[in-house]
Amino acid sequence: ESGEDYGVLVGRQSSDNNWSVLVKSLAKNLDITTNARLVRVVHWQEGDRKPLELHFSDGRVANAAVAVLALPLTVLREGDVIFNPPLPAWKLRAWCIMQMDNCLKV
Repeated sequence: ESGEDYGVLVGRQSSDNNWSVLVKSLAKNLDITTNARLVRVVHWQEGDRKPLELHFSDGRVANAAVAVLALPLTVLREGDVIFNPPLPAWKLRAWCIMQMDNCLKV
């Protein structure tokens, strides 16, 4: 046990999704936010206890030391989530050249 605080933010999660069992197991004793639209991520200077602020469209703000974000490529490309400070240019370029194709979940 490291003594550090961790949080998980999960986007859409349906009860018939097999992943929900894993997520629920991993999420015990964590503060979970679901079905919320992330609009801005602010990363404060090093040394802050919880250097991340996650801003949601309904005005709520969550603070975290660590966050894992799974965002659709279209959200990243269109700038629907603002990162402050801005993400490195090489990441932005990578999103622009990545291709998406049709997928079938079986």
